[in-house]
Amino acid sequence: MVKRGGKEIVTVDIEKEIYENLKKKAELGRHTVKEYINNLLRTDIERSKILLKAMPRLSMGGYKKNAMIFVNDKSSEGGSADVYVIDGKLHCDECGLYDCEHVQFASLQPEAIDLLSYDKKHN
Repeated sequence: MVKRGGKEIVTVDIEKEIYENLKKKAELGRHTVKEYINNLLRTDIERSKILLKAMPRLSMGGYKKNAMIFVNDKSSEGGSADVYVIDGKLHCDECGLYDCEHVQFASLQPEAIDLLSYDKKHN
């Protein structure tokens, strides 16, 4: 581990295509790639903290690639809700709705973009 400016620095591997996209976005905002990535990660950490406070009984239960997000719900009988895509929108099997709190929670997960993107490409 390296120290710079009094902080410990960790090196990570990023795929070149992803790096190039991040670099373009960073430059648009007049940031370095390092600043941009650190801001993205800080934002994700803060998002998780806010979700925990706003919806304390819900948590990410899992993700089945290109299929569904499993949302754990401490107050539901089954203990979880499956959120998947129908007609280009996230849908909850527990509530049978497109706009319940399970869907809201799932839509704030990075995996939601994967689900919606996959559905758009294949339907």
